[in-house]
Amino acid sequence: MELPQLKFGNIVAKIPIIQGGMAVRVSTAPLAAAVANEGGIGVIAVSGMPIDEIREQIRVAKTLTKGILGINAMVDLREFFETIKATIEEGIDVIFAGAGFSRDLFAIGKEAGIPVVPIVSSARLAKIAERLGAAAVVV
Repeated sequence: MELPQLKFGNIVAKIPIIQGGMAVRVSTAPLAAAVANEGGIGVIAVSGMPIDEIREQIRVAKTLTKGILGINAMVDLREFFETIKATIEEGIDVIFAGAGFSRDLFAIGKEAGIPVVPIVSSARLAKIAERLGAAAVVV
């Protein structure tokens, strides 16, 4: 069976699969890299991790794959913007964000050249995300 490519922003995944960002250290570097190696988008769930561990997870994943890596962060994290800044500095390819909504995140992603994909709970919020520059939305 031939699957279509998944494309949004500057991201083109060979197979249209985005690994879920399962927090509390389920979606870490090895799982994300394995998905990316198969042509999907591997996702490291960063919620609940200290920033130094997040940086290390991204670095490890990058040694395990040349594929597409994203992070999934909860907007209501105490250190949300510090977390996003660290993931950008480490060269993450795409940012998925849920458990809240941040209008500021889209400008940060645009400035860094990284697609932002919010997790939304309504058509209204999806339309707002589109206007703010979301590369895609997770519903």
